[in-house]
Amino acid sequence: MVTASGLGASFGIVDESTYGVLPGSPTWRWHDTKDKLPDLAQKKNTAQGDGLIAGRFAPPASRRVITTQFGQIGTLPTEILNTKMGLLLKHIFGGAVTPVQQAATTAYLQTHTLVDNVGRFFSAQAQVPQTDGTVKAFTGRGGKVTSAEFSCEVDGLLMLSAAADFQKVLDTDTAGAPSPVTGQWPFNFSQMNVKLAATYGSEVSVSGVRKASFKLDRGQDTGRFYGDGSGGFKKEPLMNALPGLGGSLDVDFVDKTIFADRFRDDTTAALVLEWVGATAIASTFFPTLRLKFPAVKFDDGTPTVDDRGVVKTTFNYVVLDDQTNPLVTCEYMSTDTTL
Repeated sequence: MVTASGLGASFGIVDESTYGVLPGSPTWRWHDTKDKLPDLAQKKNTAQGDGLIAGRFAPPASRRVITTQFGQIGTLPTEILNTKMGLLLKHIFGGAVTPVQQAATTAYLQTHTLVDNVGRFFSAQAQVPQTDGTVKAFTGRGGKVTSAEFSCEVDGLLMLSAAADFQKVLDTDTAGAPSPVTGQWPFNFSQMNVKLAATYGSEVSVSGVRKASFKLDRGQDTGRFYGDGSGGFKKEPLMNALPGLGGSLDVDFVDKTIFADRFRDDTTAALVLEWVGATAIASTFFPTLRLKFPAVKFDDGTPTVDDRGVVKTTFNYVVLDDQTNPLVTCEYMSTDTTL
């Protein structure tokens, strides 16, 4: 069916084995995006030649050249679903993960920890319909995730918003054939459970949280342009700063000891944000997305009364190193046998 508007758009990603090289016959992983496609945009830097000569009042068009070029995704807004999220999680957290079968069931657990994402890259394709119904494919090659945020609030879905840097964006690659996955459903607020404890591994549920978020910013050198015959295209970005790790919890003032006292005393806490589906995959294994932080500290805030309603406070937290466990662990339980 031909759809000559944004209703006919699609977005997919695929692993690369070589930076900036689209695999032959790529098997795209298609992701539904929220209301809009990511802004997969070609960027270019130019230099303009010029010179003094009588009668010239503007630089010659023939002397403008492209010196370097690259690509970016401004925002990838998508729901976290019960299957097929592993490839995105791999590129967010940076590791090589193999799903582990649980007992002899159809449940498989992926355990993603935050590591250097060197050697991890992907291609992304945005399919954009013209008004005549012709779909034009714009393919970003050499993709590296630069930031990602997980968030969920009352009556909302668990959402992922990610940004990425690309070596290049081309409009000459063949458009893949979108194939929606059946049977998927989104994690949502009714499945959210926020847990805290003084000791990692002993977290218990706390009450009052209306919204939870976690954001990862990857410090990367995205300007590795070299005069080595690369045609103005960059080399793979490399980490050049500590990751920014933190988030926020929007909380009703239910119990002063849970958040306000920890903020006041700058107490270290272990934090877990988890979403668990109501129906088991098999046995005691349920669809799950779980974020685990062994050491967080709260940067603010003191509860204040702003109106006659229930007192609400936003507690921002920063993720720190407990020097024993991974900074961040993301557990994803699904029926996926591969990423």
